[in-house]
Amino acid sequence: MKRSRTSEHDAKRARRPADSPVAEAEVGEGIRFATEGEVTLESLGLSVDDLLPGTGREASNSGGSRDGGSSSHGTALDVTPRGSIDLSESGVVVAPPDEELSSFGPQPWEFTPRPRLEGSLAGLNDFFVLDEFHGTVMIPSLFSHRKILLVFLRHFGCRFCRQQVHAIRECVQPVLRRNGCEVVLVALGVPAQIPAFREETGFDGEIYVDPLPDSPVAYRGFGLCGGKDRLIDDAGELLPHVQAKGALAAAAGFGDGGYGTGASPYTGDVFQVGGMFVLEHDACFYAHRSAYAGDVPDISVIVEASTGLRADGEPSTVVWPGWETECACTVPVQAIGAELLAPRLQRSKSPRVEPVRH
Repeated sequence: MKRSRTSEHDAKRARRPADSPVAEAEVGEGIRFATEGEVTLESLGLSVDDLLPGTGREASNSGGSRDGGSSSHGTALDVTPRGSIDLSESGVVVAPPDEELSSFGPQPWEFTPRPRLEGSLAGLNDFFVLDEFHGTVMIPSLFSHRKILLVFLRHFGCRFCRQQVHAIRECVQPVLRRNGCEVVLVALGVPAQIPAFREETGFDGEIYVDPLPDSPVAYRGFGLCGGKDRLIDDAGELLPHVQAKGALAAAAGFGDGGYGTGASPYTGDVFQVGGMFVLEHDACFYAHRSAYAGDVPDISVIVEASTGLRADGEPSTVVWPGWETECACTVPVQAIGAELLAPRLQRSKSPRVEPVRH
């Protein structure tokens, strides 16, 4: 709020040197100027006594002033600096606080351009996700300034997702953080479901949702697979390998449901599958596009691909599948499903099915 200028303020402005670099500064409402260098009282035509009443030159009574006039504040000069006063050998410097910077016009950070990706990732520039406050977060901004493991889950109510996030929180996230890589989750759901999922899983990293969970757009941008053939066969039955992995997840204590919308027990496209990407700036160092529901890489693979280090701490020499890697084919998996259904593997709580490679 502006303070009214007094006649003494105007008189002080008149006494300011004509060649003052801040001749337009309005002392009565605070020193208002933007400068790249240091500004001293001398350059403003002021003295310490003007800014610090009570140091020797103010009037001896509450109504007087140095020039014999009157002041409503009982000081030599009614000057209310907008910033802090730094007394140093070079003089008194007035530094406006952050909350007042807007009065000087647009600031540089207000014009920071939206991060734009180049090369093979340029197609992601216009894709975005939503946070729990319905805020729009552009995909490039997630990794334009840092390295991340971007994990695309299925829907929030998926047992595989619960199992996967549990493993990431316990075995992956701590190692990655120590090596300067952050885990970021994207799921199918609505923003209001994010806090509940975070509380349920205990995951303390960033969680976002696709803006169109029933027809995921961010998932399409990353080339992730979808369709009934990723979950069920022509007869409507779960694929053998999905059924087997589902049984293992259930045996480990992970179930389905809890995040429905309307009459549906789920939110989003239940036939959409996920993937993982290690990203930084314009580069994709690792890409895994799940072939079916429950298809995730080994923890050791995730960690080594994300950190670039082997388990023994030595640099990794593996050439990881990159951005151009497509979803694996789901046809030759009958043998895998049969093996997973064997009782000896049903007792395991951390199974791994190696993706079929061609």
